[in-house]
Amino acid sequence: MINTQVNFGFEDNTTKDYFPEIIAQQKPKSALSLHLDGYKINKFLPPIGLISPRGMGKSEFLTSLSKNLTDKDNKPKPFLHLNCASVKNLSALVSQIFIPYQNKDVTFGFDEAHLLPKDAMGWMLNTINPNKNRKSFNYHDGIRLDWDFCQTSFLFCSTNPERFSEPFISRLERIDLQEYTDLDLIKILYKNAPDIIFSDNIELEIVSVCRGTPREIVKLADKIKQFCEVKKQNTFNTGDWKELKERANINYLGLNSYEIQHLFALKEFGELTLTMLAAKLMLDRTTVQRDIEKFLLKHSLININVKRTLSESGYNAVNVLKGQTA
Repeated sequence: MINTQVNFGFEDNTTKDYFPEIIAQQKPKSALSLHLDGYKINKFLPPIGLISPRGMGKSEFLTSLSKNLTDKDNKPKPFLHLNCASVKNLSALVSQIFIPYQNKDVTFGFDEAHLLPKDAMGWMLNTINPNKNRKSFNYHDGIRLDWDFCQTSFLFCSTNPERFSEPFISRLERIDLQEYTDLDLIKILYKNAPDIIFSDNIELEIVSVCRGTPREIVKLADKIKQFCEVKKQNTFNTGDWKELKERANINYLGLNSYEIQHLFALKEFGELTLTMLAAKLMLDRTTVQRDIEKFLLKHSLININVKRTLSESGYNAVNVLKGQTA
């Protein structure tokens, strides 16, 4: 059965655009739709840069966008989805990726593009800068490479746009993905667990632990489906959720073990410098600052004013977590 028994007050308008499989993201869809309307006429798309934090669906959006890019016969162009962490150097990029697709219809998708080697990123400045005729060219080892942007499309996505050079990112049509609301995440839950009947309005509690990302809600949907398969049931209620949280170690707000240790250390010692806190957690300062504290700051669980202290919300979280483990 499909989840139709609960009305959370939203209308599904996600199928009336170029991206029927993408839930929410109306502003990015609108911006891209303007370009795609033109692409249907002239086959030209400027280099696109999709930007968002991890887990927000950039790669899925990239793939969905590529499905709209067709050749002169309106057949989907080949899509080369490249993990830029695997690009060792400029020579490999040119010889293995670019040269084989010279003068061919193709869409290049550069995932985590900020990981491109610096020499490759610098070399591509000419490549992704089409002239008034929507063409560009570049040289490598004496070989000239020509690009017709009515044949070749360049798509990029990144979690760290600050690692692009300014000239590079200025050449991209930057599209920032939006944060997801709880109702957006419930739609994603339904999409990924279509045969499960949820009761007790448990959906809102489920999305509260997914850290605001589609990736986490998809993982939760998989756990719920597996739980129900084991139980030989197609319903999921408050009691089931309580049992699943205990068995799968799902914490309040989706906090992980290091984030919880961080909060408990501040509760015990009152205030700590970054160095002292890193020592308590037996981690380096960079990991604490760039990884653990990001989520805590986003949810206003800690305050930083030279030293780290718990906020009122942080004290509440500690109390909830203590009750959860009692």
